Amino acid sequence: MQQGNSFSAIKIRNGRIVDGHHRYICHKLLKLEAETTLGGGNSIQIEFAWSNVNLTSDDYDDEDSRKIFAERYDKQ
Repeated sequence: MQQGNSFSAIKIRNGRIVDGHHRYICHKLLKLEAETTLGGGNSIQIEFAWSNVNLTSDDYDDEDSRKIFAERYDKQ
């Protein structure tokens, strides 16, 4: 986004993001206005508490994946 790439609109249903959470965060970080559209008619809304999420420090990328990512995106 910072380089001018565009992505599909963020889908919202009943005031909630149903598709595009990462795009929303990127827009906020870059102080950009996000395009939104109605979506997720088939999505089910459930009550959810973030305190129930268990975060770990496990890294699921292997060494080759990290190297490819660094070569592609971490150019200096």
